[in-house]
Amino acid sequence: MTSLCFGTGDRRDLYIVTADNTDDPSRGGTIFRTRVDVPGLVAPMARV
Repeated sequence: MTSLCFGTGDRRDLYIVTADNTDDPSRGGTIFRTRVDVPGLVAPMARV
């Protein structure tokens, strides 16, 4: 399983979260960060 999200401070930071690591199975899940050219959109806060 893989999930993507943009950082809250600088929306050009894209985080990729994996449930496992096929390169090194002993590490388990991994978080990757990369910079993108186009920033993510601001998401409105949820109302509960």
